[in-house]
Amino acid sequence: MIDRAIGIFGISLSVMTFVLPNYFPKLPSEFWTVSLIFGSVLTGIGIAFIISGGIPIKRKTAKTASLRLHMFGDHRPPDRLESENIFRWYCIYNLFNKVSPQGFSSTIVSTILFLSFDYDVSISTLKISSPDISLPIHEVKEFNQRFAIIVFSGEIPMGTVEVRVSM
Repeated sequence: MIDRAIGIFGISLSVMTFVLPNYFPKLPSEFWTVSLIFGSVLTGIGIAFIISGGIPIKRKTAKTASLRLHMFGDHRPPDRLESENIFRWYCIYNLFNKVSPQGFSSTIVSTILFLSFDYDVSISTLKISSPDISLPIHEVKEFNQRFAIIVFSGEIPMGTVEVRVSM
């Protein structure tokens, strides 16, 4: 944000150098020359910051993150029991209807759990467990410092699911 402000200030200073001498003719010409040079330099610095991706802002980091959910075993959204360093989470149920050549229909369920961390976490170990149920086969599709995507093959039965990021 500051990079764009520097560029805009430089451009406006350069433009004012050409407009303001008509309103202030008694100022020495060296003042307007210095103003033009200073405005051009600020414009160049602003453009360089914008091209290079801006001034980097250090995001806050945390060592851990955790989420405990109560699953209902059906298509109701789970209840959050406890969370630490979780900005947002949601659970998606995908239903696939499969029809065989003989005309038999079957439904395949996939559960996707998405976690977004409040503060960046160290990419270390992501553990998925449950103290009271046997979890279906699951896979961590994506895990980085900002979010995690976990896919379960099937419905999660009624019980507690714990997701924990730890060192």
